Amino acid sequence: EILRMVGRLSEAEGETSRAWEELAGFSALHAAAAQHELGEVRLRLGDLGEAEEAFRQALELGEDPQPGFALLRLARGKPEDASASIRGSLEGTAFDRFARAQLLSAQAEIAVAAGDTQVASAASDELSDIAGKVASPAIAAASAWARGLLALHEGDHAVATLHLRRALTGWEEVGAPYEAARAAAALAEGHLAEGDRSAAAAELDSARSRLERIGARLQ
Repeated sequence: EILRMVGRLSEAEGETSRAWEELAGFSALHAAAAQHELGEVRLRLGDLGEAEEAFRQALELGEDPQPGFALLRLARGKPEDASASIRGSLEGTAFDRFARAQLLSAQAEIAVAAGDTQVASAASDELSDIAGKVASPAIAAASAWARGLLALHEGDHAVATLHLRRALTGWEEVGAPYEAARAAAALAEGHLAEGDRSAAAAELDSARSRLERIGARLQ
């Protein structure tokens, strides 16, 4: 998971594959976690079919492979399925702030894609509340990301670029290049909406460079 977070995706894929091979006949619980992580890595690599197979195996072994499973549904153009999937998972993490933070970020993103402003706003508000109570730079960056996406959807481009810039800075400080690339791509969209083509092009180049360095693809 740490290797994935810092963008060493090929290494992360290798480690999770080895973990699966070692644990498959020993511990279903840990084997399921390995398949979950393998799915998350392959989702970032752009291998949607392989990611889905890993998530399917995780589910069969009793793991809830979120938020990747819901984001995979979104990447396949199924926002309604993605919304239902992430909503069901959030119902099972009522008291775990760290787990909820990851799921709420995905829920906000999915809701924005589905045009559900009410759900996106509620997810963003709860994530902001968690960020105010938990001293986690990653959660703070995720909160800024969710707020930025919502503002972009609502047409408040100045607010969107402000939050997305905070998300980008936060992910850079955490050392999460994939998340930083996503923030840069969204920031480019905000700049373009404001009419600043030069700034938009610079952010797109930045996002592309980050992705190329780690071998990832945006979904």
